Amino acid sequence: MAQRIIGIDMGPASIGAVALEGGLRGYEVVSCARVAIDPLPSPPASPEERGEGEGKEAAAPAESGGAPAEDDGLARAFTELVEKIGVARSDVVAVSLSGDQAATPIVTLPFAESKKIDATLGFEVENLLPFDLEEAIFDYQVLSQKPGQTELLVGVARGDEVGSLLARLQANGIDPRVVTLPALATFSLLSDLLAREKAPADAVEGLLDIGPDRTLLAIGRGASSERGHPALVFSRSMGGADPEALQLAIREVRQSLFSAQARTRLPLRRLRVAGEFAALDG
Repeated sequence: MAQRIIGIDMGPASIGAVALEGGLRGYEVVSCARVAIDPLPSPPASPEERGEGEGKEAAAPAESGGAPAEDDGLARAFTELVEKIGVARSDVVAVSLSGDQAATPIVTLPFAESKKIDATLGFEVENLLPFDLEEAIFDYQVLSQKPGQTELLVGVARGDEVGSLLARLQANGIDPRVVTLPALATFSLLSDLLAREKAPADAVEGLLDIGPDRTLLAIGRGASSERGHPALVFSRSMGGADPEALQLAIREVRQSLFSAQARTRLPLRRLRVAGEFAALDG
């Protein structure tokens, strides 16, 4: 029987999803959809703002029960997405956090033993956080390892934000097995492209997904592992590239490219650009 996998992409202004069905011959995309999250309604103007004179106090807004407006908009978006994609009929659901919900620092430790990594990483992460470690959840993926040194990609998020997201998903009948980072999905696509081209180990390439909601950057090398798989060398999630502030977003991207080049000490051979802003002239 075919296995049905749903991937959900959480953005600040929209939610996307793709459904895959897997069998003996691999996986096939069977449906995909993206639904906008309704923006919050503007608060009613005060009498002064409406030009009704001074000295008049605005009536207090009526108290209402139920979820906040943003929860209502998110719930409507989930309902529409479930109808379009058929999430309820899935075997596995994976969801990515939005780009502003998680940080992805790269941490280098002077040893390779997994027990030492697990025992030490919390202290390293705590030094990077603007809040207490008790408020965070984190996990890691090994980027490279050699005698006496390990490079880790660490994903860090606030526990209350992840818990709130999971509660909203479950309230809409969605129970994800995997919670991941959006830039890792970007690297998965880049890795597939590098593998198809059989890029050598000294070939460094990037994939930039730039749009109004968020900007994702992943940079990888060609056949770097013992098995010949591409390796992630840099990953970053940034805010949306508003058309009026596009130059600011490009400046952040440029700084990230310099940081990645300092890590690899190799030139960037190619940067692929995707996303809604990829088609803009210039």
